[in-house]
Amino acid sequence: MNQLGDLAYRIWDVEFGAHSTDEERTSSAIAISGYLDANLGQLNTFINTDFKVDETVDEVKPTLKYEEKAIFTQLYLKDYNNKQARNILSNAAATSTTTPSGVNGITDWIELREGDTSIKRALATATTKNTSAQIFQKSASEANALLQNMIHSYNMYGSIPVQVAGLDGGSTESTN
Repeated sequence: MNQLGDLAYRIWDVEFGAHSTDEERTSSAIAISGYLDANLGQLNTFINTDFKVDETVDEVKPTLKYEEKAIFTQLYLKDYNNKQARNILSNAAATSTTTPSGVNGITDWIELREGDTSIKRALATATTKNTSAQIFQKSASEANALLQNMIHSYNMYGSIPVQVAGLDGGSTESTN
């Protein structure tokens, strides 16, 4: 497994970690790994680097260090939260236009009763979906703010100077 796969498993285990089976963990990590592979260029743009996947040996060149992994993880979390908010809102928009009878004649139920037993189901209303979307959007905004701080710090303190002149150049004076 390459470095992106390892990072994908770490993201899943640390940030989400709620999997019931190994298959669910693996499929989630594969999806995250696909995201990381597709967005390696975005990471390069943000932090002024040149990471790439060497297809012949299936490795990231040069190797991602801790700082790059942390920034990449934050980039994933920001995009994940934005995607979840969009999914909730698109689902709310799609269900608000359907008829109350449900899909294929199956009705939405709220409560079932038989004798002394009753089962109540909470329906996801447009208000609850909107609230859920707002929570994801707020999480995405917080992740974006942290991401911007991380990118700024990385570029400010981790960048190599483009030009060095004068005494900063490290040349020594000749005593001849």
